[in-house]
Amino acid sequence: MRAPKIKRQISLGHKQILENPWDTFEAIFPVGSYHEAVVLKRDDKGATFQMPHGLEAFGPAKHIRKEDNSVVEPGETLTVKVIEFNKDDRRILVSHSRYLEDLKNKAEAVVRAERAKEEGENQSAIADVQKKVEKETLGDLAALAALKSQLEK
Repeated sequence: MRAPKIKRQISLGHKQILENPWDTFEAIFPVGSYHEAVVLKRDDKGATFQMPHGLEAFGPAKHIRKEDNSVVEPGETLTVKVIEFNKDDRRILVSHSRYLEDLKNKAEAVVRAERAKEEGENQSAIADVQKKVEKETLGDLAALAALKSQLEK
């Protein structure tokens, strides 16, 4: 009987020595970052965006509404927020509506901070006035009590 032949092979690949570009993209497009993107196409499920560095991202239908509640159209340039980055699946999900929500929240925070500042200034002014007002003393109360008893007589 003969021994089976052992098949000896070496597999070589050029891709294995190259750096994975998605490692770099992960630093450029972290979740929560904002980017200018051009709408390439739109369908019922959402829109495909052309991102910087030649990447494409997908925006689900509920995330592609503009301020006036209209849907984005191909060719439009919008600011989008990265809501998911998956380098293993090579997928980026973006949202224009989340970007608009963030703008609204920042504006409201500025208004709240301004109101708090004004409230603090008002409280400071009230405290200053209260410091200047004379306080009643027990002597004043005794004099008023005597005056009241004289009037009652």
